[in-house]
Amino acid sequence: MVCPQRWRKDETKMLFMEPFWFLMDFVEKAGRDEDDMRRDPRFVQCPNCRGFALKSEIRKRGGCYLCGWTPGVDTLPQPRARKVKCPQCGRLVLKSELIKRGCYLCGWKG
Repeated sequence: MVCPQRWRKDETKMLFMEPFWFLMDFVEKAGRDEDDMRRDPRFVQCPNCRGFALKSEIRKRGGCYLCGWTPGVDTLPQPRARKVKCPQCGRLVLKSELIKRGCYLCGWKG
């Protein structure tokens, strides 16, 4: 699908650009569809996959039917792992792993 307004009358159509215009039209349509779903009160955005799903289906199935997400404990933010320096080699390692197994690089155990 070649957009006629993009060509001047004295230029010849470049056939190799047709897939590009088709792709651009597809991306533009997908953006418009997403904007429509954002405005539509029947749809809600899944917090896990960021896809749009029908509210009624999420209520009926108990979660997102696109990715399988269900509301619960897994929606809480996970604590960040604390990193510390190994006293022997100075490499940053996870504190819990350093205490349990020692340094994975130099083998130091404390």
